[in-house]
Amino acid sequence: MSIDFMDVSDNGYDTCYHWLEVRYNLMGQDGPELCGLRKAETFFTTPDEMKNVMILKFNSIISSDRPSSAGFHLTVRSIGTSCVDHPCKFGKCFVTSTSYRCQCQPGYGGTNCDEIVDNTMNLHANFDDTGLNFLQNIPTDNFDWTLNTGTTPSDSTGPTSAHSGQYYMYIEASSPRTSGNKAILSSNIVKFTTAQERCLRFAYHMYGSMLGSLAVYYQGSNVGKTLAFVKNRNQGNQWIPVEIEIPVVGNLQISFEGVIGAGYAGDIAIDSVELLSHSCSYTTTSATTTETSPKTSKTTWTTKIHRSTGPTIPTQATDSASNTTAIENDDISVSDTSDIPLTANTTMVTNTDILTTIDDINSTPDVTINSSVLPSTTTQTPTPLPDKVTCGFENRNTCFLENLARESIIQTEERTQDLLRDDFDWTTGQSGPTASSETGPSAAYAGSQYAYMEASSPREAGDRALLKTTNLFKETTQCLSFSYHMFGNSNGVGELNVYFSSSNGTTGRIFHRAGNQGDSWKREAIQIPPNKGLQIYFEGIRGPSYRSDIALDEIIVSEGQCGCAAMPCQHGGSCQPGSGSSYSCNCVGGYGGSNCHELVSGVTCTFNNGMCDFLSQSHDDNDDWLIGQSTRSWDTGPQTPLDGDFAFMEATFKPRGSTATLTTAGTQLAFQDWCLMFSVYMYGYNMGALVVKAGSSGQGLPYRWFWYGDKGAFWQTQWVTIQATRNLVIEFQAIRGWGYRSDIAIDNVSLFPGNC
Repeated sequence: MSIDFMDVSDNGYDTCYHWLEVRYNLMGQDGPELCGLRKAETFFTTPDEMKNVMILKFNSIISSDRPSSAGFHLTVRSIGTSCVDHPCKFGKCFVTSTSYRCQCQPGYGGTNCDEIVDNTMNLHANFDDTGLNFLQNIPTDNFDWTLNTGTTPSDSTGPTSAHSGQYYMYIEASSPRTSGNKAILSSNIVKFTTAQERCLRFAYHMYGSMLGSLAVYYQGSNVGKTLAFVKNRNQGNQWIPVEIEIPVVGNLQISFEGVIGAGYAGDIAIDSVELLSHSCSYTTTSATTTETSPKTSKTTWTTKIHRSTGPTIPTQATDSASNTTAIENDDISVSDTSDIPLTANTTMVTNTDILTTIDDINSTPDVTINSSVLPSTTTQTPTPLPDKVTCGFENRNTCFLENLARESIIQTEERTQDLLRDDFDWTTGQSGPTASSETGPSAAYAGSQYAYMEASSPREAGDRALLKTTNLFKETTQCLSFSYHMFGNSNGVGELNVYFSSSNGTTGRIFHRAGNQGDSWKREAIQIPPNKGLQIYFEGIRGPSYRSDIALDEIIVSEGQCGCAAMPCQHGGSCQPGSGSSYSCNCVGGYGGSNCHELVSGVTCTFNNGMCDFLSQSHDDNDDWLIGQSTRSWDTGPQTPLDGDFAFMEATFKPRGSTATLTTAGTQLAFQDWCLMFSVYMYGYNMGALVVKAGSSGQGLPYRWFWYGDKGAFWQTQWVTIQATRNLVIEFQAIRGWGYRSDIAIDNVSLFPGNC
């Protein structure tokens, strides 16, 4: 159930005269009683009881002498049983007409994204940005492990800080816990598709006079529950790192079991958990390649040969850089008397035999192989690969990117099949704005054309479009630079990902953005290490709304390190060249990071020079904030400025409930606690409300601060602490009251690191 709009009688503070009760959890429990001015709140029924029942109860009889307000408008919709239970363990869930579909994170697969399909992937649970990751509390023990930062609540026990980052997991030994109570963290949320040696690393903290024990177990289809590690008693006020060899176990499960000791001074903590895809003694080595003279080079083919309905002549492809010719289709048919023609053009100029190998011959008749060296007149000189390629989508014939051909997916290695799945194509050569309003760019970043993914029907949330490179790159360090535009629905523009792959099957994500990034082009530069057979993929994922157009322009791949030529320094930062192609950014205005791409320190918006860099108008509303030194109406709004210009919402000639929103979408805020400070002026007989929302982009922003009604004819300063959040977006939303005397103004908006 979604509250589209609510205006139910209250006293303007915390007392409801009339209210709507929403019972969405357990039907026998009282639900929240809602009143006042509300908008865009959503409630889901619990999967633990009656999934298809919600009770809505409106009460106006207790304060029947109070006047009514405008009422409410609700939308109730069925989402089926598909995504309610969160079936996609390591991915996103999308409702389909019959059930659901999971879009898995890289390395995961299976119907519910709970299978490790990349068996070279290491699993990490640092309890900060990764959360619990592959670990979860189980329901069959006595209590749960608890996520914590700083000290534990009890004196003389537990850590004072995390082993790494800010957060760790611990068991609280105080009441109501009793001696012998057990809490278990288990890896049973994931399934390992391959049995192999692994290495488990973690840090533990056991400090206190009443400690119990910490044990680590592993088990699987071929091994029962086996103790791998145990500690009891006081180990000192310190974090202690541990490394455990895990043998080859099918369907591996790891569990951490904490047991309460004799009393409250028995807190036990763990942090920095890693499950590596190799043994603890594993070390990496560098391969040495020896170049040989062209006179001794050989061309090798590998193919399968058997009777079938396939082609009788294999197709060939020549790689001039590696001086090899390969059979492209590795499954060809032969008759009882067929000869397989294998011919190679190489740089050899002497009459040296060509080594030809045919593996896995599955044929009863004899196979005749003739190999010979062609005359020197057919010698081919390898074409040098370019040092730099550019795609501005101005001329399709010169662009090194193309939409993924879906018929080629079946030829991809199994480990990258999920990456190479798309549902539609990027539109290339676009000029001017996209087809939809309030989304996409109005013009190209450079030149007159660009590429974008159109999010309108028939596209659905989660649909993907992929661009991939078509040419070969040198096996050297490469710099990828590009411009992107992600503007539209503040509840989720979708995602833009950049991946790379190599001929040895290695894949990786090197860039990710999600949600509304503001109505401006952003420039990005990414260093890519040397890879043989490098390919680059741009993946756009459609968000929940048609206002989810994503655009790309001026894509450049150049040999060497990224330098100032890629214009990497954002938000007014200046680029200083270093040695070779290296650079450094001198950041200004509170921005930091390698490319001045995120806000890291204090910044203030006075509105004296117009709208500020970190604030912009949202298009998910029906009005705009104005800037000036007075509002247009009497008996409402500030008639004199606080300090020059201020931002305000003008209520005259606007319908009740109109909203105007300022948002930080488009500015990347560092992952840290923030203090938001601002001055507010809310004076007028018909005053509405001002809301501060903050949360992760694309997930619906919760309220962090709310004011309603007349607060007096003067400026007042407010402080709001906002906890560290990934992809943080902060919004000011002004809501018009029931008359023109409801102008709302803000000024001197400041963001500072830390708590207020």
